[in-house]
Amino acid sequence: MGVAEEGSDAGGLFKEFLTNLIEIVFNPNYGLFILTPTENELYPNPASEMLFGPNHLHFYRFLGRILGKAVFDGITVEPTFANFFVKKLISKSNSLNDLKSLDFELYKHLNSLRDFDGDIGDLELYFRVTDENSVTG
Repeated sequence: MGVAEEGSDAGGLFKEFLTNLIEIVFNPNYGLFILTPTENELYPNPASEMLFGPNHLHFYRFLGRILGKAVFDGITVEPTFANFFVKKLISKSNSLNDLKSLDFELYKHLNSLRDFDGDIGDLELYFRVTDENSVTG
């Protein structure tokens, strides 16, 4: 066994704990967050349930509390979140421009469709969604 150390925390130990925890859980290799392709900003991994199971939302709730504690204590944290994710967190609506950081190609093509001068029907674009699950078949 080690020798017990005397001393007071004075925020240093907790700050180090927060910094280390945040560095680990916000690393895209951990699986809770992934990076936008162009800006390298973080947003929640849509596949987190497959990685962490049905209670994956508990991890996000815990991280929210950890970030709140860091903000409350004035501790600067490194993660940079994608703008569309931050807007969702603060209940603001996203726009087409927010798609740019998530999927630039889709953003570019949707803009070209929006700005198309001819008859859009001439493009013969059809969008279909197939939903196969236990309820709808």
